Amino acid sequence: MILQSVYICEQVLGPATMLGPGKDGQARVQRDSVFRQAKEVFWAEDDEAARLIQTGAAQKPRLSGELAALAEVTLQAESPLEAALAALPLPRIRVWHAVQTGRFWCPSPAALGPGRGGFSARFADPGEARALWAEKPDAVPLFCFATQHGFDRAFIWRQRGLLEIATEIQHLGRS
Repeated sequence: MILQSVYICEQVLGPATMLGPGKDGQARVQRDSVFRQAKEVFWAEDDEAARLIQTGAAQKPRLSGELAALAEVTLQAESPLEAALAALPLPRIRVWHAVQTGRFWCPSPAALGPGRGGFSARFADPGEARALWAEKPDAVPLFCFATQHGFDRAFIWRQRGLLEIATEIQHLGRS
């Protein structure tokens, strides 16, 4: 089920792993969970989704247009590359290979030929995406689409969720 977090919350992905006894004799466990930021769109199994809704940590999102299409095809992807490939055929959605630089997410510098750096390096075909992920597997997909007001909305795919990131990219006059 597709959900949207209301506030920062923990999503349990699977059972905990026993690491052995601690110094005090108590069992040490590692939980298989991720923390979701407020307003992050993500996919959860039905039982986990019911728990998150019941506690008020998440709700069913009201998605439409490009964001609904993007969530539909990417949230069940198992890997960043799989998510990027799933979004490539969607109309009006541009896909990049992004890395985090400090507090900011930026398109990864690409070795795709002259003049194909930064925001001009969005993927044109699946072969490019596969080649770049083989070169830089630690990056995440960045998805972007134009709004009716002349600016882009941008989302990164992380931990099988879509997190909207701030952008000041104006697309007017850009193809």
